[in-house]
Amino acid sequence: MTTPTATDAANDFWLAFKAEKKEIERALQDATAVDKTQLPEHLNLVLQQINQLDKQITKATSFIPSYDERQYAMQIKDLMHQLDRTRAQLTPKAKFSFRSRQAKAKPTPAHAHASANDACFCATWPPATTSLTATTTSNGNSAPLTSQQQQGDTIEWTNQKDKILSLPNDDLNDTHRTVAVSLSHLDHCVVWLKSASIQVSALHLKKVRRCVIVTDTILGSVLIYGLEQSTIILDCHQFRMHDAHDVALWLHVGSHPIMEDSKEVAVGANPFVNSPGNCVLKMEDFNWLKQQASPNWFRADPERQQAVVRDMTVQPSDLTVLDRLLPEKKE
Repeated sequence: MTTPTATDAANDFWLAFKAEKKEIERALQDATAVDKTQLPEHLNLVLQQINQLDKQITKATSFIPSYDERQYAMQIKDLMHQLDRTRAQLTPKAKFSFRSRQAKAKPTPAHAHASANDACFCATWPPATTSLTATTTSNGNSAPLTSQQQQGDTIEWTNQKDKILSLPNDDLNDTHRTVAVSLSHLDHCVVWLKSASIQVSALHLKKVRRCVIVTDTILGSVLIYGLEQSTIILDCHQFRMHDAHDVALWLHVGSHPIMEDSKEVAVGANPFVNSPGNCVLKMEDFNWLKQQASPNWFRADPERQQAVVRDMTVQPSDLTVLDRLLPEKKE
């Protein structure tokens, strides 16, 4: 019997990918005929299909070429765009009630759609009418993002080390923009995702280590694949994390957060959000199906929360905060 080659496996994967993509696109087309009361569930099921397909790509990276992997990723992103457009067309627009709350005090979670995977992100995509300029700061010097990092209504930072990364904070003509943020292959960085003029719709992390990440309210999902020795302070509606180790999570989350293939995760309430309905301590560990509490996560030390408040109330001006807030790496 002949052993299948990597080329054979890649070809088989392509056929399976095409078939599944066609099913997803058909489900999106069928959404127009779905009863309004069943529409959220229908779209969430579609989202789960997209996320499962994306997870299969991650598993297939051992035998598919790098170029093909990028092409698959682009098609996944296109499916997410289609889903968001369908959701925007068929769902009545809630006129951004979160903005008034944000102006008064700390924001509360807005309505968002569910996520069930760690390697893609979803967002609400407004028309791209003006450009965005986020900043990359190292030792006090700022520079605009390159064209590869800034793409329409997505801001991406990749392959950054020893930097302070932040969204623009100017409010030109009193206009507000909504963007998705993607962070990949970051090491020893502070990421500040708070801005008076930019609203983050979704956050996607991949292979991030020794970083502190701070956000305002995120409209959609937070999806993490590969996080090491980092601290995250965020407010979102849905949260899923895969392959994380030695991590501190300070969350305000409107639904049960999910973790998978993760260990040594400290969990505590976001000290900058005082809204009710925080499900932070209802973490679901997909690797632990017993009734007893999962040994892979634990309540964060309250003293560490005080350190977060002390160091992250305003944007840090240097990287020394990392020495104080990064979790210790366990053996």
